[in-house]
Amino acid sequence: MKAPVVIIGVGEMGGVFARGFLRNGHPVCPGTRDMDMQQEADSIPLPQLTLPAVAEKDLHDTLDRMPAPLARPRRPVAERTAAARLATAWL
Repeated sequence: MKAPVVIIGVGEMGGVFARGFLRNGHPVCPGTRDMDMQQEADSIPLPQLTLPAVAEKDLHDTLDRMPAPLARPRRPVAERTAAARLATAWL
């Protein structure tokens, strides 16, 4: 099984991304911008990706509240590939 993907925001865009990751074999851990992110980070193995799919007006607050286990890379910088660790999406 592939590493989990965390999607913060379960609206229209979050749902589209979730279905895509599920089709590609990633377990998806959905959450809302109002959840206790530290508690969620403690219960989720290091994710492959954390995707904040929230409204633009909520993006900065969401990023500021994101704890290190959700935002940090799985490997040291020297060992990382070009793959993104944190992605943002808004329209």
